[in-house]
Amino acid sequence: MRVVLGQTAHASIRALQDGICAVAAKAFQSVPRREVLRRFDDYPEIAVALDATHVRGFLFASWHEAPPHHYLGFRLAAVDPDWQDRGVLGRLSTRVFIRHYVRFFTRKLLRLRVTDRLYGFARVCSPIAYKTLHAGQRLYPDLIRQKACHLPADVQARYRELAALVGLTGLDVRTGLLQDGAANAGLMLDGPDFSVADGWATPWSHYVTAGSELLVLFPVGVALPLWHAPHLLRTRLRRLRRQP
Repeated sequence: MRVVLGQTAHASIRALQDGICAVAAKAFQSVPRREVLRRFDDYPEIAVALDATHVRGFLFASWHEAPPHHYLGFRLAAVDPDWQDRGVLGRLSTRVFIRHYVRFFTRKLLRLRVTDRLYGFARVCSPIAYKTLHAGQRLYPDLIRQKACHLPADVQARYRELAALVGLTGLDVRTGLLQDGAANAGLMLDGPDFSVADGWATPWSHYVTAGSELLVLFPVGVALPLWHAPHLLRTRLRRLRRQP
């Protein structure tokens, strides 16, 4: 499997639209094709996972700036259900993240902009996506480690700034909840809430109402990739073992 990262307007990416829509239809219960295609106009970048013949996953991305704060957004990620256990989502997000991480910190050092800060954010509608993002980093709101409570004032300020940047309405900055965000886009998922059995401090279904989305935010420091290195190495080793 390979991951292609490109501009959504590029002809080579547009040629993959049928495969991308097919994966979305398998991953979500009833996402309309138009909702997937609309993302090609709303988001400038997409990472696509491909095997020899098919699209196996995708992830839209966007970049936003309100100096000294900079935001890297992940949106509408989907993986072919038959490929859920192969680390596809991790590879997609890592490919996008590394490109912008290197660019941001290179610019920061060259321009001596010591006050600049980088944040990642994503709209998620399932505990699977949330847990993937949570691994190895500080995440707001932290449902796995903390009981549900209002977010700190500085985090609420970042949510307000981000909502203004991306034109987001209906966001509760105290909780990070987007009421009916998933239902309005047709991004409904089917499956049990494993967060209860996994012992999350705040189970997913107790915090995120049916049909809603959670806007998660995480600060990105220069050392963040070091937290992910062991996971990436394990994923790579598992992939090598599967090869004949």
